[in-house]
Amino acid sequence: MEWNDDWLAKDRQEYQDDPNGWLRKRFVWITEKVNDQTQRQANEAKEFAQSVADSLTRSLLYSQTSLILWLGLIVTVSLASAGLWLGAGVVTLILAWVWLRNLLRRRMLWRLDRFRDDFRRLLEIAEQGRIGRKMLESDKEFLEKCKDSILFPLAVAPLCRKTLYPSIDLERIEILYREYCRSHACILGKCDLCGAKQQVGDHIERVVSTFEARIETDRIVLITRINGQDSDAAIRANNFLEKYREWERWRYPQDSEFKSNKNVRSFPLLETLREKEYWTFEAVDKVRGLCRTEREQREERAVQMFDVLTSEMEAAAKRCGVEEAWRFYDEASTWLFDWNRYPTIRCALGRENPETTVRELIHADGSFRARFDEYLQPLKNYGFDLEFVRRELRAAWKLVAEERRTRRAELQVFSAAQSFYELEEAENWRRAAAAPERW
Repeated sequence: MEWNDDWLAKDRQEYQDDPNGWLRKRFVWITEKVNDQTQRQANEAKEFAQSVADSLTRSLLYSQTSLILWLGLIVTVSLASAGLWLGAGVVTLILAWVWLRNLLRRRMLWRLDRFRDDFRRLLEIAEQGRIGRKMLESDKEFLEKCKDSILFPLAVAPLCRKTLYPSIDLERIEILYREYCRSHACILGKCDLCGAKQQVGDHIERVVSTFEARIETDRIVLITRINGQDSDAAIRANNFLEKYREWERWRYPQDSEFKSNKNVRSFPLLETLREKEYWTFEAVDKVRGLCRTEREQREERAVQMFDVLTSEMEAAAKRCGVEEAWRFYDEASTWLFDWNRYPTIRCALGRENPETTVRELIHADGSFRARFDEYLQPLKNYGFDLEFVRRELRAAWKLVAEERRTRRAELQVFSAAQSFYELEEAENWRRAAAAPERW
């Protein structure tokens, strides 16, 4: 048990070096364990409630149908005994319609159960991963958002779960199922569908590389012109440091244990810059990038610091006569930040299954998804050919449509789930509209 003794000795040493940090780590570990156990118990409770409610609902539906059929049979026999053959025939037709509707309902519920099983399989891959591959965080967040609506519609009230849009979200679930649970039948990527995906991806990556090279060129121009020997050519940081000190006092109060811990400071780079009145362009650009990241967390003070640095950089560019280069660099770096932070298009191009790529980029009618054409508009002057991309994706969609027609069973499962959740959505809207009247 030497490894256990070594671990205990290391743990004691860690406690002696930093008691607060040691306690914080233990509290975080205990909190995570408690949250995991609470979440597991909540899921078990919802699973049980959903199973009971679903069983009772289906039993009630089947009992109603059986009662109608037996009563109809009695009425039919009675009418036939009285010689009222026309009435008996009409009742028989009604019974046939009821029986057929019940059969279709059973099939729809069976397909709905299969859809939920496929969704559980996706959740399992999200939690445990798959051999040689992990699910993207954005896909995990989406599945978690849809979890209660898909698996526990009778156990969780509509107001207590996130909204599910059947026409959009269910299609994305089907797309993710094709990506993570089904493989594309192709030999070494030699099919037309894989070829179309490869051509579109190579075209966009080549254009983005050209765009990044132009950004770097203008960045070098700005550095060369602004970083002069004269202090007037540098960038003043007084206004920013004032805003930063306000943010620091708000983020780390004087009585906070985080105040003296440099490991948790958001801007450790400023430890070497905060005493300087003038900064180089590289330093300002790095700090501005940190502020941009903080700004995405919707922090008002980070937005103010970002705006202050932007105005100072713009003023320095005007003084040095590189206003045009700064204007392009500012807009292009913002676009590139969004391209890296919200990689909807890059994620689609990086999918393993080419069908997933095509369906995430284009609709069945040929229109682009996720404002694809508008988002890549800044790349038009750098070789981006929208018509080429549109032509390739439309041709690929035709291949996808032909392949989907051969998967009739999967399409029926998806159609049944879509019909069920569209009915549920309509019922929720009806209840919401009637709620003010009841109150």
